Amino acid sequence: MFKKILVPLDGSQLSEFALNPALALAQANKAELILMSAIMDKEMVEVEVDEYYETSASSLTPPNTMPMRARMENYLDSIAETRAGIGVPIRTLVLEGDAASCVVETAVSLQPNLIIMGTHGRSGVSRLLLGSVTQKVWHQAPCPVMAVRDAQPIKNILMPIDQELLAEHALDPGFAIGSALSAQVHLLIVSQDSALMHGDDIEIAPGEKPFSQKLAEDMYNQEGAYLVDLEERYGTVKPITAVRGGKEEDVILAYAAENNIDLIVCRSSNRRWFQTSISDKVMRDSQSSLLVLKR
Repeated sequence: MFKKILVPLDGSQLSEFALNPALALAQANKAELILMSAIMDKEMVEVEVDEYYETSASSLTPPNTMPMRARMENYLDSIAETRAGIGVPIRTLVLEGDAASCVVETAVSLQPNLIIMGTHGRSGVSRLLLGSVTQKVWHQAPCPVMAVRDAQPIKNILMPIDQELLAEHALDPGFAIGSALSAQVHLLIVSQDSALMHGDDIEIAPGEKPFSQKLAEDMYNQEGAYLVDLEERYGTVKPITAVRGGKEEDVILAYAAENNIDLIVCRSSNRRWFQTSISDKVMRDSQSSLLVLKR
């Protein structure tokens, strides 16, 4: 599924959050990994890569006068060399221009199946990957984009779903990632039905199942063969399923917090349910990493 993965890096630990999941996915899918960096013209100066772009060149007294392009090339090459024995083909690129444009243009020209970017959980991101840059990339890139918040292993993956997603058999990306990262997949249905909006225990006759349970059983039973096929093809454990009522983004955020979700998988759509504004809110307010798929 993921045969070519693009990873933007800037020399900071924040951007390198993307490396471990990218390498795991590349290994599982026998994919090529493309490590890239973008430098502005003004950054073609004598600065240390590991300064995280927080210190201006004028305040440094660097012993190394190597131009910035050469330093970034060496930095990317060193990452590739240290991972040379894991069986993943890696190539490196250093481009000139603003970060978002370089990432999007590279995605258009090289056609990766996935972009994985490192980001920070609380205080924004490294300067290469500013929040606005991350948003531009996942809005403009022609492929799915994953923003990784920290270096912790991804153990729980949340996929908010509906009948359309099940009918279209569009859950493969989440299960593929779950398999590669040995993670538990959670499937969450968000309903606007009043019975769920006001609680399951309202007016339930003796022996009758709660509405959420009936809704989940009906939906999953209709596509049971597909879900079993996903488990078998990707070798994942049976997904955890849940049904909640409420405002979509609020339900996603609450479920993620309650269940220690490490990665939320959303799909862009013309429907309000998966509008990019919802993905933006989830990205802004959640401590989970986020993968935005394309239709």
